[in-house]
Amino acid sequence: MLRLFADLKFRWKIALPILVLAVLLMLMGLLAMRSIEHLVQASTQLTNRSLPAVSLLLNADRDLYQAFIAERSLLGDFTEEHAQALRDSHRENLSQAHERVNRYATLQPSPEARRLVEEFNRGFERWKATSERVLAMTREYPAGATALSFGESEKLFEAARDAIDKLGELEDATAEALGQSAIDQGIANRVQQGTLVMIGLLICALLAFAFPMLVTRPLQRLLERLEQIADGDGDLRGRVEASSRDELGQLGRAFNRFLDKLQPMIAEIGSLAGSVSTSARDQAGLAARNDELISNEFAAVDQVSTAATEMSAAVHEVARSAQQAADTAREADEQSRHGAQVVGASITVIRALASDVGNAAKTIRALEEETASIGAVLEVIRTIAEQTNLLALNAAIEAARAGDQGRGFAVVADEVRALAARTQESTVDIQARIERLQSGVQQAVRAMESGGGKATDSVQRVADVEQVLDGTRGAIQRINDMAAQIATACEEQSSVTEEIARNIDEIRTLSNQATQMSEQSTQASRGLSELSGQLARLVGRFQV
Repeated sequence: MLRLFADLKFRWKIALPILVLAVLLMLMGLLAMRSIEHLVQASTQLTNRSLPAVSLLLNADRDLYQAFIAERSLLGDFTEEHAQALRDSHRENLSQAHERVNRYATLQPSPEARRLVEEFNRGFERWKATSERVLAMTREYPAGATALSFGESEKLFEAARDAIDKLGELEDATAEALGQSAIDQGIANRVQQGTLVMIGLLICALLAFAFPMLVTRPLQRLLERLEQIADGDGDLRGRVEASSRDELGQLGRAFNRFLDKLQPMIAEIGSLAGSVSTSARDQAGLAARNDELISNEFAAVDQVSTAATEMSAAVHEVARSAQQAADTAREADEQSRHGAQVVGASITVIRALASDVGNAAKTIRALEEETASIGAVLEVIRTIAEQTNLLALNAAIEAARAGDQGRGFAVVADEVRALAARTQESTVDIQARIERLQSGVQQAVRAMESGGGKATDSVQRVADVEQVLDGTRGAIQRINDMAAQIATACEEQSSVTEEIARNIDEIRTLSNQATQMSEQSTQASRGLSELSGQLARLVGRFQV
């Protein structure tokens, strides 16, 4: 049995006792729950049935007694009001007593209780009828009522109370039986729980004695072997005895397999330690040569960095010059645009002037035509004045012929002739003025025509100037674009140069790191050489 337990896994070695104890604990819990349930049922029955039943019986007995007291009280001499109150109390107490006993019957369904309740009901009905006869006789036949009350009524009352007392005794016996049953159940549960506790203690004692022996012995053997390897001369040829099939046996067999692999590994490490020492010394020599190469590389990187810095400065200078050229071209473009705007405004003004000159020439030609018309009108007026003068002369001649009769007419004829003479003179003067006006108008027309031609020629020349300005603006725009391209190219070249400078700085940083790493590698090579010597000495301590 112990051998079978020893071959179990540690999980089962630990789990089985715990499971047994858990089963015992569960049984104890079930027994305790049964006991508690029995007590709860008993207390529930006492609380919900026995106590209310006893209370009903006590109240019913009290009601019977109060009804009997009311009956005896009515045998005396009372007022009608007091007597009526006693009758009401008698009737109410009788009804309550009967009702409470019947309610008790619903709480106690046993055959004995039903028999006693029926016995009470029969006796109660007989006493009730007799008591009501006593109450009826108290008015007309008091002496007979007294005799009936102290005789038959009292006997029937005692019989009804005896039935209630028997019911009370039955209820007391039932409650006592419930209490005794709960006590017996508690004693039985206590005995069962004590038995389970003893079994659990016995199992714990067996585990306390057997479990350490089954676990510690193999573990002690494994520990002794490990101490021999750790504290002794490093003998890896011995093995641990492992015959059990539990985790300790598996651990022993795994440790033996570990020694089987460790033994040749230590031997091989011993042979490799010398090779590692030689390689470490070679590595130290390579690290020293690597330091020299890195130093040369660092100097070359410094020269490249200086050249890149100078090239970056030159590129920045070219970029600034290109930017200045672009700014100058931009200003020239703005000036040419302003000149083009001025030329455009001049063209507009000159064209408006040419239009006004043409309109003035048309107006002057119309004026010349009007003056010609006025000359024709003056010619008509002059002709009319000559005719008028001739007519006035003829009238004067005729007036002279008429003598005194024609004297008034002669005066008029003289006035008409004088007026015709002045009209003719004015016409001559107007004619001279109109001829001078026509001459001036013709000169103005020729001047206007000459000015219109010159204005048209000016418009053409200004248009040629505008075309030249457009060409100049295009050339300036191309210069501006080329300057912008040069500036962009310089910026890109500057960015590339700066990137080269940053890369050179990173190369310098990496070179410094490489120098440090080379120094660390040299130190590590020396340390590795020393460690390989120590490793060889340590491996030499093992016996393989």
